[in-house]
Amino acid sequence: MSISKKLKWRRSINELKYLYNELELITQTCKDASRDFEMYYREYCGRTGLDIGELERQNSERMANLFGEAEVPTIEDGEGEAEITPGSLICVDSPKKDSEPSPTEEDKEIHEIFSKLFKKIAIALHPDKVSALDISPFLAKEMIDTFKSTKKAYDERKYFVLIEVAEKYEIYPPDNYSRQSKWFRRESARVQALIASQKSTYNYIFSECPDWQKDELIRRFLNRLFGI
Repeated sequence: MSISKKLKWRRSINELKYLYNELELITQTCKDASRDFEMYYREYCGRTGLDIGELERQNSERMANLFGEAEVPTIEDGEGEAEITPGSLICVDSPKKDSEPSPTEEDKEIHEIFSKLFKKIAIALHPDKVSALDISPFLAKEMIDTFKSTKKAYDERKYFVLIEVAEKYEIYPPDNYSRQSKWFRRESARVQALIASQKSTYNYIFSECPDWQKDELIRRFLNRLFGI
C-alpha cells in the first residue's frame, strides 16, 4: 500500500474527528444559549407590548410548518430543558429533509469492515476477558470503559474511534485505505452540513450576538415566526 494513500487516509480521519468535535461544541453552545434566547425574547415582547400567547394561537398553522408536528414548548422555571425551543428555529428557509436516509451499499460495506475490527477489539477488551486478567483494578476499569466507549462509537458510526483504540492496543486496523478515505470524506460532508444547520439557528446566532444587536435579532425572529 502506497504511503500517499495512507497519508490521505490519516488526513481524512483527522478531518472527520475535528468536525465531530466541532459539532459537539456547536450543539452544546446552542443548548446553553436556548434559555437565554427565550428569556430575552419574552422580555422583548413584554417590553414592546406583544402578547406571545395570542400570536401563537393566531399563527399555529405557520408554527407547525416551521417546527413540524412537535409542539414547541416554553421553558418555565423549575422545568427541565426542552429538546425543541423557539431558538432552535433555523433563520432561513431550507428544503424539508426526510428522516435519516437508508444506509447505502457503501455504508453497509464500511460497517462490515469495522464490524470485524470491533470484534478484534472486543476479544481484547470485553469485560469478561478483562476480569480474567491479572492486572490492577485501575487498568481493568480503563480497559472496560474503553470497550464501552468503543461500542458506542461503533453504533454511532464514529469509526475513527475504533482505529484509535486498535492502534493503542496494537490491533491492526483494516488497510483498505482508499475505500475508508472515500467514506470518511462523505461523512465529513454530512457533519459539515449538520454544523452549518446548527449555526443557522437563532440560539447559536444569539450566543454570538453583541448586546446592541439583540433587539434586531428578536425582530427578525418574530418576523420569521409570526410574519410581523
